[in-house]
Amino acid sequence: MHQEALKESCAVLGGLNTPVFLLDQEGRCLFPRQPEAFILPEDLKPEGCQAQNGYLFLRLPLLSGEVLAAKDSPGAADFLRLAAAMILAVNQTHGVDRALDSALGRLLKGSLTPMEEAGLIRQHQLKEHLPRCVLLITLEKSGPQGAKALLAEVLPTQEADLLVAMGPHSAALIRDMSEVDAEEMGEYAAALQDTLMNELGQQAAIGIGETVSSLPALAQSYEQARTALSLSRFYPQETGVYEHRRLLLERFLAQTPRETAARFYPLLFSRETAKLLNEDMLKTITVFFDKDLNLSDASRELYIHRNTLVYRLDKVQKQLGLDLRKFHDAMTFKLLLDLKKRASIPSGTGPETPGKGKP
Repeated sequence: MHQEALKESCAVLGGLNTPVFLLDQEGRCLFPRQPEAFILPEDLKPEGCQAQNGYLFLRLPLLSGEVLAAKDSPGAADFLRLAAAMILAVNQTHGVDRALDSALGRLLKGSLTPMEEAGLIRQHQLKEHLPRCVLLITLEKSGPQGAKALLAEVLPTQEADLLVAMGPHSAALIRDMSEVDAEEMGEYAAALQDTLMNELGQQAAIGIGETVSSLPALAQSYEQARTALSLSRFYPQETGVYEHRRLLLERFLAQTPRETAARFYPLLFSRETAKLLNEDMLKTITVFFDKDLNLSDASRELYIHRNTLVYRLDKVQKQLGLDLRKFHDAMTFKLLLDLKKRASIPSGTGPETPGKGKP
């Protein structure tokens, strides 16, 4: 689409008396075609024209970084600015602004070059230095219109927020954190989940990266959100919200070698304990942990009498020697349970494997 817009603009420029050359960011001539390349001025910026070797040059404020050139003569600067305005208008007609989504997606994945990053900032007037974080939102089902279109209908956003399609079932929200505390992001994500369920009947899992200070650093926040969300397969949270900064233990366990995990978890989970630690008992223990070892809260969540919960915990203490009402014993059980989950993650495919993420 971008190339079509440039060709349409160049066709008009070709009919003018003053020759105008369209160059790529390296100085090679795109229109009219000619073998010789121009030597571009160093540090050529879109703000103004620069003269060199008898020619005047003007870089277009486009992500792809094309340059206009004309012979240096009276009025040439105004002529180049007029030509640039016409090209930008044609770009708008062709809907080139839709390329913003693609460019932001590449930015989050870390595949934009520094020149392309600068072009993105210029072309779309984005603030390079602004505290932002990335929320990666995955929907259970998205339909033909995709996750981004569904989220755009209900997402509470601020002026500087950006919503980016990352796939048919997922989208990334680049959130302006100028007036938002990191502590509030979990609440924001939980409220968003409620909205999606109540208004669209959609279940969502949300990973939240940490706040970064510059646009190029968003790739780091996105990778953190992706890592946090990937942990949901092995360490599911009741809320469905996964904040990278709060998952220190889970991230550590995910990087523990499987061989180490397989050496330790059988100390608790074996054939001898399988009958005791069945699915119902593990659910009871998990809820008890989620409720911060509070007997009353856990029994209400499980819809059982408080004495029934005490009986089950006594049973665990009698057979395993661990009193889960005490922090140390509860932590020991949880670590071994999580190591058992770690042992089920194939080597090289877990979150934050070497070369694929940052702790």
